[in-house]
Amino acid sequence: MFKWLKRFGRLCCGPKNKEAPAYFYYDIGTSFKCWFTDPGNNKFSSFYYYDTETTEFCRIRLELNRRTNSHDDGRTSVFYRNNRIVGFSSRDDLDISPRAWHIQNTSSGSRLFYKNHLILETEPGPNAQNVYDCSDTSPFIHAGNPVIPLEDAVLPPGVMMEHLLHLARVSTSWKRDLYLTDKDATPNQLAYKILAAVNIPLNTSNVSNA
Repeated sequence: MFKWLKRFGRLCCGPKNKEAPAYFYYDIGTSFKCWFTDPGNNKFSSFYYYDTETTEFCRIRLELNRRTNSHDDGRTSVFYRNNRIVGFSSRDDLDISPRAWHIQNTSSGSRLFYKNHLILETEPGPNAQNVYDCSDTSPFIHAGNPVIPLEDAVLPPGVMMEHLLHLARVSTSWKRDLYLTDKDATPNQLAYKILAAVNIPLNTSNVSNA
């Protein structure tokens, strides 16, 4: 995987630490960066794709047998949002109630600001592994799973980061979610769906989407 990444993009390990594992990756020729998070219990990692200039946001959830609720049927899917503000912190205990947050406009873009004293980092790394994001500080802030080094990602059989990059590019090009499988699919069924998507064109108006 890393031979492909070094050819087509830029691996990043975090500020001033070239020896550390790479925690995120810049998609070459774009302002998109991507990273993985770990849901725990050796479940498949989630993949994030985020445009630091336009704030377009894409999350590929690969976790199978996920617990469901009235708002989430547990499907594996590519989730697209046209505007998302993302920040990273060393702390995993930040209060996620809306009153604790606001969005600060800075020279480097929109940043998440916590309780008027902590401005979150724009890049994940060994000292900023906890991700927080929102489309707006109301109605809520989402606290994600911890960011992990790219090399530690747990993926379905035969699936590589380049396949997830293509899915993310398709989602951001079409500006919509992409259904993958039901929550009770097998790892091989999920892998088949992802690998079959490699041939999906980036731009089309004739799209079938569940």
